Amino acid sequence: MTKEQFMQDTVCINNKKVNKKGFTLVELLVCVAIMAVIALTLAQFVASSTGAYRRASGITKMQESCQDALNQISNIVRNSTSLTITKEAYAETGKSKITMTSKGYMVDGVSKTILLVYVPGNDKKDDYGKIYVDYDYDANAEEKYDELLLTDMVKDFNVSLSTYKDANGEIITQNRTVDIFIVLEKNEKEYTQTYKASLRNSSSEGQTTELKIQINDKNQMNPTPDSEKNDGTGENNEPVVDDEQVENDE
Repeated sequence: MTKEQFMQDTVCINNKKVNKKGFTLVELLVCVAIMAVIALTLAQFVASSTGAYRRASGITKMQESCQDALNQISNIVRNSTSLTITKEAYAETGKSKITMTSKGYMVDGVSKTILLVYVPGNDKKDDYGKIYVDYDYDANAEEKYDELLLTDMVKDFNVSLSTYKDANGEIITQNRTVDIFIVLEKNEKEYTQTYKASLRNSSSEGQTTELKIQINDKNQMNPTPDSEKNDGTGENNEPVVDDEQVENDE
């Protein structure tokens, strides 16, 4: 190989090295930007899917909790020989604490007294209500509701005598049937259930089971003087009994 040929080959090799292209800075930045957009889109999709799953799971759990509570409450009503419901209004929230005492509920052949308590929450404080139940209630024992939670997330709850209109349009009260109303809420989603439950048992003496509703207004527990306002009491500061209660007791 002559010197001239060697120099020509060297020049050709160097030209090939010089002409070989790579990524410029602009191309690299564009590539990084595209990858970032794709990664961000995937992240948003995963986050959205995860959030939707959590919301759906939370709603399903809320529905199951509501249905389970409704089933247990209606079962207590149906299998009682005596049922007393007491309501105490809370002036701060406008809602009522509800206490339902059931007698005659048979467990393994033994008659039990069941206590159900609804403690309302405070909407202003985003505090939900709770329902507690004790299947072996002893009036002399210390109450420990925290160990007997039936359901939480309760936005509203009520148990009242069922009514209907007769052919003449008059409202008739069914003394052996109650309307159960419960609303649960989670993540700004509400789930509402209503149910009618009737007492079907009779007492051991064969007498007809009576359902009593006693309504106590918490504001009437500490009545103000008559000169300031009518406290709704009769003589000797005795609470005026609701007409519905008198009718049921008779």
